[in-house]
Amino acid sequence: MQKPFYEKHVHADPDLPFLLFDGVSQQRVTNKILHWHEDMEILQFIENSGVVFCNGQRIEPRSGDIVIINPNALHTVCTTADRVSYYCLIVDKAFSDQQKLPLSSMSFQMLVEKDTNIDRLFLELIREMHEKHLFFKQRMQANVTNLLIHICRQYQNNSRQVPEHAGNQKETIVKNIIRYLQHHFTEDIHVEQLSHELGFSYSYLCHVFKEITTCTIVEYIQQLRCIYAMQLLTTMGLSVSEAAEQAGFNNVSYFSKIYKRFMGHSPSKISGRNKAGR
Repeated sequence: MQKPFYEKHVHADPDLPFLLFDGVSQQRVTNKILHWHEDMEILQFIENSGVVFCNGQRIEPRSGDIVIINPNALHTVCTTADRVSYYCLIVDKAFSDQQKLPLSSMSFQMLVEKDTNIDRLFLELIREMHEKHLFFKQRMQANVTNLLIHICRQYQNNSRQVPEHAGNQKETIVKNIIRYLQHHFTEDIHVEQLSHELGFSYSYLCHVFKEITTCTIVEYIQQLRCIYAMQLLTTMGLSVSEAAEQAGFNNVSYFSKIYKRFMGHSPSKISGRNKAGR
């Protein structure tokens, strides 16, 4: 039931080594549960605006803008409207490496205001995906390659490549914190204990986590617990008090307050809906 933080993408068709989502439609999402993967992700916003949190930065794209998620970057997409739509392309690392485009050793500008070349390539990809004319897979591979080349030429942060073994220590620390929280968030977690587990001072861990994720460790734990509680309420039909206890909350009224802050509605709304459906 727990949301994965590292995403390993599986491609059913080896001739289409990328994921393409046509007009992802997302309701209002306010929690900031970050994840990462080794593949480049490109988002093109179609309708309304959203907020992308990526490696400690808050990006607010408007309709027509593009957001480039660097490989291995911690990120998530939240919404500022009741509904937001965007195209999403995630390119398999093995495919980009095969094209001799070492994306994981490059750094790219994250927010791109309207780019007609990217617009055209996205539309061609969507059309080929739906119409499936002769050799459509080859055309889609060619379009993805052209899109990556265009991004590499136009939106690299600098001309010098970063050595592949070089890592961002702060990002690594935050990923280790997230991995730990993923396995222990329902327990009585103390940040002091976490700092001992990871071998860093309490103040440094708190500072680095807030810098990269834009929320505190305590807020992140609360969001994990609320998402897990929502899953318990919707899939197992537990009562609010039962879901609160299993998610790690000791006080039901406090749970309801925190849940409403992060999820936008009270947990009793889901519980009541489940009872009405019985």
